[in-house]
Amino acid sequence: MAIGDLAERAKAFDGGLVYLCPDTNGDDGVAGGSFGDALQAFDGRAAHVPFNPQFLVALPFVNPKDESKRVIHALGLYSAIEDSLSQLSGGGKRSVLITCKSNRRAGCAYAAYDFVTNHLNEDLDAFLATSKAQGLTFVDSEPMVLWLKTVVEWKRKPGSRPLVLRQLFEKTSSTYTYLLYDDVTKEGILIDPVKETAQRDAKLAGELGVTLRYALNTHVHADHITGTGLLKTLLSPPPASVISKVGGAEADVLVDDYDVLSFANGRRHIFVLSTPGHTVGCLSFVVFDAGRTLVFTGDALLIRGCGRTDFQGGSSESLYDAVHSRLFTLPASALVLPAHNYDGLPSSTIGEERTLNPRLTKSKEEFVSIMANLNLPPPAKLDESVSANLKCGV
Repeated sequence: MAIGDLAERAKAFDGGLVYLCPDTNGDDGVAGGSFGDALQAFDGRAAHVPFNPQFLVALPFVNPKDESKRVIHALGLYSAIEDSLSQLSGGGKRSVLITCKSNRRAGCAYAAYDFVTNHLNEDLDAFLATSKAQGLTFVDSEPMVLWLKTVVEWKRKPGSRPLVLRQLFEKTSSTYTYLLYDDVTKEGILIDPVKETAQRDAKLAGELGVTLRYALNTHVHADHITGTGLLKTLLSPPPASVISKVGGAEADVLVDDYDVLSFANGRRHIFVLSTPGHTVGCLSFVVFDAGRTLVFTGDALLIRGCGRTDFQGGSSESLYDAVHSRLFTLPASALVLPAHNYDGLPSSTIGEERTLNPRLTKSKEEFVSIMANLNLPPPAKLDESVSANLKCGV
């Protein structure tokens, strides 16, 4: 259906519209208008989801990083479609029209949603054959079929029960530490532990019967000493320490962009995204968890803010690019779990930060100017913390 036809459809249709287009601005270049026209015709009852599965077949699939990119792209796109359908349907009370320029992408999105929602344990090849018999043309598109198969493969993986998430706090540096574990295998991870609260974290893990597989740091912190080193002496077996391989720090596991860590007997997966700018080695960790997306952003993206960029290889330009190209492309409902908050706010969402973050909603030039004029004093424990954190907090 051409976009120009949607204005007429909107007059007789009181439901919502999800428009799928490869371009981020929603303009398919067709005669008769753009997504903006459709949005106006539907009186705000519309959403645009950039749908470009061609990315998937462009990957050579030579190494695990390619697989990681494929999964992040596929699940992120599917979550964005789910978000839009949920919001526009009003909890299933209204119908939602899914469309695009040729209806091929729309057919693929509909089929994926229908299969995951109603047929997940059935034979996918038979479902695709039925879709083709029904005239859905996406089945002749290799990228679209690959996208659908990737979504289904990961939706079928064990571990459908949500991970248990505990957010812990260290008041001196206003640091959030995150305990995330599988309540079946009782294996978990700890993100951004602090030395002063390592005893507390080890005790909590023991009380819950949780074995920590990894202790991860989003970056080399400058305002506190990581608890990773101390935890390795308090717990048996000790958790493996994890940090970026480009940050210059020591750890048991050095990770890079698009690496994947698994725990809970391979049931659970942590996707690594490089998000430099606060420091050169900043990482964010993405977890797709039973219908929700969690992103642990360290200091790259804070609630209504971001980390400073004036030391440790920081770069305002790099931070802006990383947030916009990596984090802001995650689904709007993705839960943002930062390393710090100074106002008592525990979490945010990608959708909130895209629209409400007072720094990162500016142009790149404005953002760079803002960051250059913060005039912040150095952290009180800068030299002590960085020196220790380069050696796992020991």
